Amino acid sequence: MIRALLRSLLVSLPAALVYLAALPCLALRLDRWLGLVWRLPPWIDALALGLIVAGGTLAAWSFWALTVQGLGTPNPLVPTTRVVEGGPFRRSRNPLMLGGWVLGAGLAILLRSATLMALVGLVATAGAVYVRRVEEPRMLARFGERWSAYVRRTPRWILLTVVLAGTLAAVPSVTHATPPAYETLPAIVVQIQGACEHAHPGAPRVHAEISRLGERAAGGAG
Repeated sequence: MIRALLRSLLVSLPAALVYLAALPCLALRLDRWLGLVWRLPPWIDALALGLIVAGGTLAAWSFWALTVQGLGTPNPLVPTTRVVEGGPFRRSRNPLMLGGWVLGAGLAILLRSATLMALVGLVATAGAVYVRRVEEPRMLARFGERWSAYVRRTPRWILLTVVLAGTLAAVPSVTHATPPAYETLPAIVVQIQGACEHAHPGAPRVHAEISRLGERAAGGAG
């Protein structure tokens, strides 16, 4: 079983790194470039952490089920050899995607990144189209009536409507103002943004611009 889990992790790791590392860094840079500020109250950090933990737990549970029960991997290039009906798949046909979307939404809220929330929405839309047009027809062709019976008693996604409603409700709080970082961002987020900037060749220029704006603001206050 350990070998199967390691194999499944290896083939799934590139997509996970893109989604959880590259995409947030890109979104933070775009937020700064576009001058977008997502104004959210401090108490929402607890909700964001809850979404991250819940989404990550659901994704990990689904990963385990696909590997151990399905004898395959989450990667469509190395698919399962069985219809997985246990664990989180009792309540949703695509709990791994659902968990990833919830985790991504929580991360976007924690980072105060409107761009990341929009990108998560695009990923969710692309995932929904892929499932309907590609994945499910393939599953029907491979497993026939067993898959059809599973589809009849199991919905695709349970919380998708709630996630979309929350995203739309947050849109009016996005502005183009640029207040000090401590008014909108947790300290850990400021550090993450700094790491993303240092990883980019243009980071010194960005820091110089930030310093110039800070000096201008200080002069205006005086």
